[in-house]
Amino acid sequence: MKKVELKNAKEKFAKARELCPGMEEELYTMTDYLATIIKDTLIPARLILTVSSIENAIKKGKNNYKGKTFPEFFIKNPWRAEVAITALSQCVDEIADGDFADEYRKLGNDFFGAVLPKKINTASGEDYPEYAKVAAEYWANSLQTRDFNNGDELTSIFAMAIAGSKREYTEAELKIFKESLAEDVYEKVETYGNCTVDVDYGPCYILAKAGKLIDVNPFDYSWKTSMIVTKEKITVRDGYGADRRILYQKTSDINPKELKK
Repeated sequence: MKKVELKNAKEKFAKARELCPGMEEELYTMTDYLATIIKDTLIPARLILTVSSIENAIKKGKNNYKGKTFPEFFIKNPWRAEVAITALSQCVDEIADGDFADEYRKLGNDFFGAVLPKKINTASGEDYPEYAKVAAEYWANSLQTRDFNNGDELTSIFAMAIAGSKREYTEAELKIFKESLAEDVYEKVETYGNCTVDVDYGPCYILAKAGKLIDVNPFDYSWKTSMIVTKEKITVRDGYGADRRILYQKTSDINPKELKK
């Protein structure tokens, strides 16, 4: 079996701005830091363990990982590091081959207990604001990782039994789904200043509308999942009992020089 590796990892993370353009500066601050501490050949599990260790160290108030001091911006704003680590999967999509990126995301979904976003490429169709594209990508990914936990084990088991096998969606289908959802999120945020996208035991209107276009099984949506979208920030609650976390934070109002300290 072919060993899945990322070679020249230091150089690729150091050049993330060039190889993975259009992302938030805090992500690039994280990739700059990773370039100074990782080995030049990586396997997905090693990268997961490294970023997890960085996240835990910052949460505990430490200022370094293995003697390498964290950027001052992350020390002052620990939650920014968490946002950057969540978004790192999008960068991995661009700098690594498909096998590495897929394994990294699979391991990360299990390890972090959340759906890691994919890099969105909108070469065709409407080019929506970043917040709308991030929101659409999150829900497209979540179709592949459904969760029926609602705090009642019997109900969850029953739901799994009647849902049947999880369907695999094609890239073309997911593109249709994402474009519909991105359009509705964009329109609601522009009109009302915010947009809520959620699933209780079934999808909200705009999710159901996007899903109908590609015949999504209603049971392919994860229960008790909610998202609040504004132009500046997206927060999500990934299922029953989960804490609300920041999925996306606009950083255009932050001085990039501060991020690079």
